[in-house]
Amino acid sequence: MRKPMDFLLREAKEMAPPTFFFLIVLNLLVLTVALLSDNHVVSTVSFASACLGALLIGKAFLLAEHLPMLEKHAKKPLLVATLWYSTFYLAIGTCLHLAERLISAATGGQGFLFT
Repeated sequence: MRKPMDFLLREAKEMAPPTFFFLIVLNLLVLTVALLSDNHVVSTVSFASACLGALLIGKAFLLAEHLPMLEKHAKKPLLVATLWYSTFYLAIGTCLHLAERLISAATGGQGFLFT
């Protein structure tokens, strides 16, 4: 029983920094869009969606860190390493987002609405 808990705690510690960063950024984005709209209504659904998005991005970072393809560019110049990491994070985030939409559509969601 101790090994699974150690694994989950280690995964949560690795996922926490990007998740908290994107949690703050996405919620500020939701608040800004709500304040700039005509009716100034802040929806709790939008904040919940931003929180779930932050969790999804945090998981994408966690998955990308465990890929062996990222390690081969760690010692390269900073620009090359940054572009390489950014490309992988974008690809994994896009795949997870598409998987989320496919699961939503398969379970009776509103279909393929890419918003």
